[in-house]
Formats: sequence, structure tokens, C-alpha cells
Amino acid sequence: MWPRFNKHDLAVVSYYLGTLVMLLAAVMLIPLAVSLLMQEWAICGNYILGVGVALTLGGLMRLTRPSQRSMERKQAIATTGLVWLVGALVAAVPLYLSGHYPSFLDAVFEGMSGLTATGLTMVQDVDHLSMADSMWRFVMQFIGGQGVVVVALSLGLFSRTGSALYNSEGREEAVVPNIKNTSRFIWKFSSMAVLVGTIVLAVILIIIGVDPLRSLFHGLWITIGAYDTGGFAPTSLSIIYYHSWPFEIITMVIMMFGAVNFALFAQVHKGNWRLFFQDIEIKTLALWISGITVVFVAALSIGDFLTDYTGLIRRGIFTIISATTNTGYQLLSTNQITTLFSSGAVFLIAISMAIGGSSASTAGGIKALRVGIIFKGLAQRIKSMLLPRSAQITSSYNHIGRRQLNPELLSAALIVAALYVIAYVFGALIGIACGYDAIEATFESISAASNAGLSSGITTPDAPVILKVVYILQMWLGRLEFLTLLALFASLIASVAPRRRQKRRGVEKSRPKTMRRTLLVLLLVATSFCLVPKEAFAQTDYTDYISIEELNSAAAHLDHQQVSFVGEAVGDIINADNNHFWVTLNNGRASISVYIDADSAQTITNLGGYQKRGTTLEVVGEFNLACDQHDGQSDVHAISTMVVDPGEPIEHEPNMLVLLLGFAFVACGCGLAGLFGILNKRRR
Repeated sequence: MWPRFNKHDLAVVSYYLGTLVMLLAAVMLIPLAVSLLMQEWAICGNYILGVGVALTLGGLMRLTRPSQRSMERKQAIATTGLVWLVGALVAAVPLYLSGHYPSFLDAVFEGMSGLTATGLTMVQDVDHLSMADSMWRFVMQFIGGQGVVVVALSLGLFSRTGSALYNSEGREEAVVPNIKNTSRFIWKFSSMAVLVGTIVLAVILIIIGVDPLRSLFHGLWITIGAYDTGGFAPTSLSIIYYHSWPFEIITMVIMMFGAVNFALFAQVHKGNWRLFFQDIEIKTLALWISGITVVFVAALSIGDFLTDYTGLIRRGIFTIISATTNTGYQLLSTNQITTLFSSGAVFLIAISMAIGGSSASTAGGIKALRVGIIFKGLAQRIKSMLLPRSAQITSSYNHIGRRQLNPELLSAALIVAALYVIAYVFGALIGIACGYDAIEATFESISAASNAGLSSGITTPDAPVILKVVYILQMWLGRLEFLTLLALFASLIASVAPRRRQKRRGVEKSRPKTMRRTLLVLLLVATSFCLVPKEAFAQTDYTDYISIEELNSAAAHLDHQQVSFVGEAVGDIINADNNHFWVTLNNGRASISVYIDADSAQTITNLGGYQKRGTTLEVVGEFNLACDQHDGQSDVHAISTMVVDPGEPIEHEPNMLVLLLGFAFVACGCGLAGLFGILNKRRR
């Protein structure tokens, strides 16, 4: 019989889940502080409401106050599994209020993608997103990359239940013997890595012409996205926006750091370098990345795309590293991947995402450790077929010490690998059923389930609702490596399913109608919220010109052709070469890089963002689907530019209703916390 949840189980889960939700409320103070620092007054109310909702929800959950707070395994699994879903719902509140998400479902998608460190995004016009909202997207990835439970354990919140929660988060090994110290090591190491990466990237950005304050923020955000293999970017052009090969190299190094097992870093910290290089994961990753890179570059070099070696090495290797580490940063546009890549090259990227990085790291996918164990088991099986039946065959491998390969380990690796493959196929079939191309649907499904974040263009606000829900489920399942959530689903189904009627001493057991009705009501409420439409960010149409969307989806017939289009200059003016500069032009729906001379750059008096509408330019130039001069980048070389609108500051009025609701929820949450303290004292 499947284990069921009783009232005590639900009380324990509710209590600990409420504590984790209140932790998210505390973390949400970071973007609130950024909104105050950057004087984004209209955004402040969104985060005050977000904090208030989290405090109130967490406070209500904690009032269950179970008599015994020790945690059984099924309770830990339920707590860990549900915190990602509840966290995504809470995280979606300020995102939805930003106006950059057409529906609450899109904001929930963003929340799940952020917390699971996936990087697929539903945001519209990220170039005009506020600094606070951008900070929240990356804070979610930092918290999610380390693990919400790891953050809580490092703060000492769950001293008596840490081991159960840690293991239920898909982490099978401790970095150091003590779980609390393990969590603190992960937190400290990650913080140091992010600090160093931020400084290095910020210096590079200042050198290429980015404002110092923006350099600091962008350096921090890109480092978080790379180290936590999350892949969110503060610009619509991802890493392409920066046009800097030193920036790309450092980002690749950070991505590779994030994909390595934390336990191996602990061994290096102790001076055990030999264990690091002998580890089966490191060997598997090294062989896999080397082999797949050679094949991928060869596949690209056969065609007409990226014909020079610099472009092949720069963009080809970055793409494979981004896919293998499940980061999702792009140095090639989605249009280039879907238009210029052969089906074989796309397949190689998909396979790289499917395998992923190391276990106990921030990367997703099947994991190199399982791949190594499976091949070890395969070799052992082949040996057993060649040797006499009486021969005793044993196999061992190095993974933070010498370990014996046994049938249980091999079976576990095969089961999880099979579950990933099933998830990849299931998502692909749903995508195909929704009318998408089979290759693109498979690519997107693997990206979601492996928490990679590279996109073939399917993940947009226009995608079918059913597909968004499937991708949310895949990201959730992939982050917890399936078994935790499958165990949770099995227990929940068993809890609400009707019991077989058994007559025992004249008493007939009945099915729990109340629990089923409650779950049905919650499902209907959640569905109604997800389908509420929201007005998208303001956009401007210039129907007399070719649109930037057309350039972003351009086929070969526009390559090297003269085009005319209009767009708003956003972000920064980046130093290029030969007294030229890079500027990003945006029309509210899409962006493109434009190569302009110094005279044209001087006409740009405003750069668009949350608080400013940038200079609108009419550009006549040559469109390059894969520019020979710039290592295969998709861009436009401007021949002439003309200012259409100089731009101006944008006034954002605070929403007083949101602000008042926010303060009311904060007061309610604080009141519930006070009530919890009073009730606890009385119990003692």
C-alpha cells in the first residue's frame, strides 16, 4: 500500500514549508532595496506586496504548529518538492505587477525557471525592465542554484531535520560530514565565486565603455547566471550584447566552475588535488566536452556558416560549454541556430543539454556521474560475457575516494537516466501536438527538463497554455531529479484516492472527501489566476520599415541585403573597432546589434531603459545573418542613421492600491508571526 499523508504529516509539511516561504520574503528585500537605491518608486510597491504576501502565507502555514517537529522522510520529500511550486507562485507576484508578463501564468513560469536555475524566459522587452526586477530574477537563480533548502540550512533554520531535507532536494552526498557545515561550505564557496566573477566582469565592462554602476550590476548578474548555470540575461541579446571575447572567456570559466561537484571543490580546498583529477565525473566531463566539441565544430565547418576558424572556436565552443553546463547563455541568435545549423548540429546541442554537468552542482540533466557509472556497468557486463561463468568480476571507480560498482548503484543511475529520457520525449510529443516542428519541440523539451535554458524560439508568451504548464512541470521535475516529486505525487494521489472499503468490526472506512474537494478548489483558483491577461509593455510600430522581428527571423534571402528599419537605442554604447561602436536597437518586441560609426553614436542622446525612453533611430544598413567581419555574429552594419525621436525620461507613477495592499499584507504577516510566538510560549 502506498503511504498516505495524515493530518500530522500535513501539519509538519505546512510548518516547514511556511518557514521556507518566509525565507523567500526575507530574500525579496534585496530587490526592494535596489528599487529604493535606484529611485524606482513605482516598483517599490510591487515588492512590498510581494514581501507581504510571502509573510502572510508563510505565517498562516506555520500556525499549524505540529506537536512533534521531527521530520520523517515522506514529510521532507513533500516539503522540498512543494517549496519550488509555492516559491514560484510567490516570486511571480512582483514580476506580474511589472507589466512585462501578459499573464500570471507567464510570471509563474519565470519564477519556476528562476528558482530551478533553468533560464527559459517569458519576459517581454527585458531591455526596459527595472533594475529591481532584474535583480529579483537573478536572486531567484542564485537561491535556486544553491537550493532553497541549502540556504535555509546554512542559516541554521532546520538544525534537527537538515539531513532529511538536504537529501530530498536531489543531493545524494554531503560535501563535509556535517549537513549544516556542508550547506555553509556551499554558500560560502558560491558567494566567493560570485564576488570574484563580478569584479572581473565589471572591470571588462568598464573597459568596453559601460557605465560603472551598470557594469557592477551586469557583472553580478552574468556571474550569477553563469555560476548557477541559470542563463537569465539582463538584455534581450544575451551574451551577444557585450561584443567582448574576454568577457565570453571569463563567462565560460565561471559556467564550468558551476557545473562541477561542490564536494570536489571541498577536496581541492583540503589539498586533495589528485582526487579531483581522478574523479569519474571530471574524466567523463572532460572526455564528453572534448569529443562533442570536436564533432560540433566539424559539423559547423562543413556548411557555409562560421567559415573562419576564429568564429568556429569563439561561438562554437561557447555554445557547447553553455549547453553542457546547462547554463543557456547564447553567443548565437536563436534564428542562427534554427536557420543556419544543420539538424545534426542542433541534435548535438540537444544531447549536450540532456547529459548536463556534475552531480551535487548547479547544473541539471542526467549528470556525468550517472553516465560514467552506466558505461562502467556496460564494460563490466561485456567482460562477464567473455569470461567463464565461474569468474568473479568486480568493478570500481573514483568518486571522492574509491568505490565499488554494485547493481544497486547501476540500477539507480539507469532509472534516473530513463526518467529524464521519458520526460524529454513526453515534452517533445506535447510540442509536436501543439503544431511545432519535431526538432524544435525536442530541443525545447530537453532544455526545460534538463534546466538548460537554450531556446529554439518556442518559449514565448504566445506559446499554448498547455505547453507552458508542461515546461513548468518539466523544470520542476528536472530540478529535483524526478524521484522526489514522483514520490510526492504518488503519496498525494494515494491520500486523496478512495480507500477500498473494508468492513472491520462493523465499521466501513470512507474516502476522504474533504481533502479531495480542497485540492480541487485550490486547482481551480490557481488556474483562474494563471489565465488572467495582463497588458504587455508599451510598444511602438513603424509600419513603413522592415521590422526588427523580421530581421531576427530572416532567412538567407536578406543576408547581405540593404535594409531600412527603426528602433530605440537601449542599454549601452559598446566600444567596437576602427572608431566604431555597437548599439542595441529595440522596438519593444525584439532587438538587434547595429555597428555604427562615431558620428552616428554622438547623435544618441538617450539610452532606453526603465526610467528613460532612448533615442529612436532610422537605420539604413547591410544586414548580415552571419557577419564575416565579426566572427559569424548576426548584425547590421549601418550605412546611415537619422534621429527620429531624441527620447526622454519616463515617469512611472506608484500604484497606490498595490502599495496599500502591500502594507496591509506586511502588517498581517507580522501579526501572524507575533501570534505564532505567543502560542509557542503558551505551549512551553
